[in-house]
Amino acid sequence: MKTLKSGILAILILALEQNGQAQGFVNLNFESAKIVPVSGDPYGRVESASAFPGWTCYTGTTVETLALYDNLFLDSSGIGIVDNNSSFGLIQGQYTAMLEAGLALGTSQPANTTLSQTAVVPAGTQSLLFDAIPEGDANSFAVTLNGQTLSLILLSSASGYDVYGADIQSWANQTATLSFTVFAQQPHVDNNILYLDDIQFSTSSVPEPSILGLSALGGLFLAWRCWSRKTSGELHHC
Repeated sequence: MKTLKSGILAILILALEQNGQAQGFVNLNFESAKIVPVSGDPYGRVESASAFPGWTCYTGTTVETLALYDNLFLDSSGIGIVDNNSSFGLIQGQYTAMLEAGLALGTSQPANTTLSQTAVVPAGTQSLLFDAIPEGDANSFAVTLNGQTLSLILLSSASGYDVYGADIQSWANQTATLSFTVFAQQPHVDNNILYLDDIQFSTSSVPEPSILGLSALGGLFLAWRCWSRKTSGELHHC
């Protein structure tokens, strides 16, 4: 009898541990990627489940089981992983995610791409931070939590990539679906692309944009005032 009770208790503890592990967001820097080639694929793609553990890849509403590897489509939509052997897109570490939105593969219909994961936002979270390189139209991508579009703040631009932040404190300690979506141009002219890396749930509020950036804006404003005074004939020194 004691053996049976002990066995049941062990199973319950294991189930609780596995459930707790499954609740948290994983692979936020994409360093857990494993490259598993798909034999015979004409685009040299790899298995999405291995390239993006914890994440689900979508083209439109279709779940993608294949991911590009160190490669881009010319006009089609796709999600891929790039590493330090790539000549483009790597932000930091060994792997960076790449989302491109163009036409659904083999069709003439524009299709958005989405990288999504559902888990518990850590307790005490104030903000979401991530690094990105957007290429294409302005406002070509969005980040949502449970379908609600986050208000993104560009915090800094350094080393060839941008750092974004958003206030998400209302979702702390709640199960939520985090999605990064790149929008296809309509009508299609070219692909919109987003390189994504180093997603973080921070216990700090969204930082203010860098002092350097604010100083630059102040300098531009001062230069504009000087120019406007000169054109209006004022002789004040700037």
